[in-house]
Amino acid sequence: MLYHYLINTVVAGLYAATAYKKTKPGAGFYTFLILFLGLWGGVPLIVPAVVGLLWVGSRNIKEEDPHGTLSELFGALVAYPEPTPPEQPRRAGDFSRVPSVGLRIPKKGAKEAPNTYMGATQYNGANLARLASSGGLFIDEKMDGRYINIIVQGQNVGMVSRSGKPSLISNASLIADSLNISAGIYGGEKDIVIIGEVMLRGYERQEANGIITALVSAASSPKRQETMTERYGESYEDLLGRVHVVLWDVIPANLWKTEQPYKMPYRIRREQLKAAINVAQCRSISFVKSYTLNKEICENLENLKIEIGKIYHNILKEGGEGIIIKSQDTYWRNGTTPDMMKVKPVMEVSLVCADHLADIGPNRNNKYTSLEGDISITMGYPKAPGTIVDVRCNGITDTGSLLHPRIIGVRDDITKADSSAKIWEIWKSVTETAEL
Repeated sequence: MLYHYLINTVVAGLYAATAYKKTKPGAGFYTFLILFLGLWGGVPLIVPAVVGLLWVGSRNIKEEDPHGTLSELFGALVAYPEPTPPEQPRRAGDFSRVPSVGLRIPKKGAKEAPNTYMGATQYNGANLARLASSGGLFIDEKMDGRYINIIVQGQNVGMVSRSGKPSLISNASLIADSLNISAGIYGGEKDIVIIGEVMLRGYERQEANGIITALVSAASSPKRQETMTERYGESYEDLLGRVHVVLWDVIPANLWKTEQPYKMPYRIRREQLKAAINVAQCRSISFVKSYTLNKEICENLENLKIEIGKIYHNILKEGGEGIIIKSQDTYWRNGTTPDMMKVKPVMEVSLVCADHLADIGPNRNNKYTSLEGDISITMGYPKAPGTIVDVRCNGITDTGSLLHPRIIGVRDDITKADSSAKIWEIWKSVTETAEL
């Protein structure tokens, strides 16, 4: 009798191991428990055992599509049946040199985060002192393009803005580069999100971001593609060829859009990404221009400010927008983090069109305000109420009036204007930047 029971236990364990590999890990344990009780308990437990096996079977069927649950999370994706589009055959690079660190699985029931990006705070001297005391820093060039999350799931590629809106750019080289980078992260076995900004070669920021928005809108509309030549003097295909993405971070897809941080130091994440980009020999993707300040430099705050100032002014001389100061050990998390600070020489804020005031000749006079409405400007810039725009100005008075404001473009990648508190924080940051 004991021999019989031992055989039943082994059979239950083997079946459970199979279920473990085909379904989520918890299913293997439940399979073993069900079979163990069914085979040892005899007829009274046969019915619940059969029901349990049917349940596990249904999980097996569902999990045959490894991207089912992620597709629901990320929305519509573009599927490519071939490993890479024919325009750029996949290169068989040596990915053994790419650092590989195991994924952290999110805790059960991790909440979905309200945003889909990790943003930097405004520069201030006190926070710089805090970051310096924690160790080394990275100084990255601040890009002035359109923020993008590129989601790679197997042979599927999706692109999403910082506000979570689909932002597909149908550039075959960009898609192929994303797939090839994915092959070099975690051995190509994990779904990833690579993070950066979309740029347009040969165009200034304001015009470039407008064209990028048009390319996103035209991706699924042949009619809109046909109008690109008339609007911009170049065809849709030619403008797609100008697209270039600058990356700076990579995270596992199962943590994207959750409130759980990815507890992998940034210095490791960026080395993984840089190595994968180099091996993939990308044509439409590059790593952000970056400088490393080691712990010894950071130990003296005044010397640190001098070194940061040199980098900052050098980037401005080359036509850059500014810099991002980053802790080398920061974890990735959704939302704004004090572990990264942006440094810019000008004041830019995001305001929302509150209402249409009056017609002035061919234009409309619209009111644009902060989130609460207590900081506002009136401009002849005809847009629908609710439209968010970027405004550049020379400062702000004690009474909350923006000095010499000028609208530089529409922001369709964010969902709300800056709060009054954030606008004052931006102004403080601009004044403190003069230290550098």
